[in-house]
Amino acid sequence: MLKFDTVARRAQALRYLLVLTMSALVLVNGWLWWAGASRFGAGWVSIYSEWPTGSDALAWVPLLGASLASLLLLGGLYRLCRLMRLFEIGEFFSVAATRHLRAFALSLIGAVVVDALVPPLLMLGLGLAGSANVQAISLQLDGSDLWTLLIGAMFFVITSLMVEARQLAEDNEQIV
Repeated sequence: MLKFDTVARRAQALRYLLVLTMSALVLVNGWLWWAGASRFGAGWVSIYSEWPTGSDALAWVPLLGASLASLLLLGGLYRLCRLMRLFEIGEFFSVAATRHLRAFALSLIGAVVVDALVPPLLMLGLGLAGSANVQAISLQLDGSDLWTLLIGAMFFVITSLMVEARQLAEDNEQIV
């Protein structure tokens, strides 16, 4: 069994890593918007997307979808940082810990949903408004999206188990 100080040090190290990850996420999104990397689909940082011929003017659509997904992930990573802070002080099954983990799980699921749905919905809206010549709209999920959905769902189920475990512990305390 791990000692509490070892768990606290690991949670602190993970929290620092999460802060670095959050900073990198903000910097990459800023770079994409500033450099317009999605417009060309080339360079060392870019968003890959397949578009019909002649729709280069709408390159901001996948960039907007990716940025919205990044915003959701940023919120989830922030909640994960707060969870690690609770672990550092020894709160493992508290209501706050459960809420932070559940928010992280929902942010993972939400990021995949937003990343998959926003570009086709924006293209549909632009096509209906007559702003773009849209002939086909596709919804794409790849293997990493499916794994992210699975991990998010798993964390969501774990939070439900944490709530049940906490309620059982409270009931046992009242009995004794």
